[in-house]
Amino acid sequence: MNPAEDVAAKSNPSINLKENLEADEYIRLLKTPCLNAEVRLAFIFCCYTGIRHVDVKKLTWEQIKNEVLVTRIIQKKTGKPVEITLHQIALSILDEKIKRLGKLEPNDKVFTLPTHDGCNKVIQQ
Repeated sequence: MNPAEDVAAKSNPSINLKENLEADEYIRLLKTPCLNAEVRLAFIFCCYTGIRHVDVKKLTWEQIKNEVLVTRIIQKKTGKPVEITLHQIALSILDEKIKRLGKLEPNDKVFTLPTHDGCNKVIQQ
């Protein structure tokens, strides 16, 4: 007999885990034509950096230092910004944008994106 059998359990709010993109889904995404190239590049950039849509939408060129992304996310333990060493694919996306845009200001946004819902619609097409 289980002594906790009649005890009501509270629901666990962390039970709803976010879905992860599987490798075959990522490859399918790369092969699928996209109407908005900027959304596509930002999505791929997010895949290789782990940053969220809200963070990539606010990302400015001044946050890119050499091959490191200095985020506005402050680590609780150290009080310092999170630094992400950029993967070669993320760096190539940035290089492509620099070549296309030419002169950049530090406060310029790296990606010009629609709303979160707008990006989701483009990606899901």
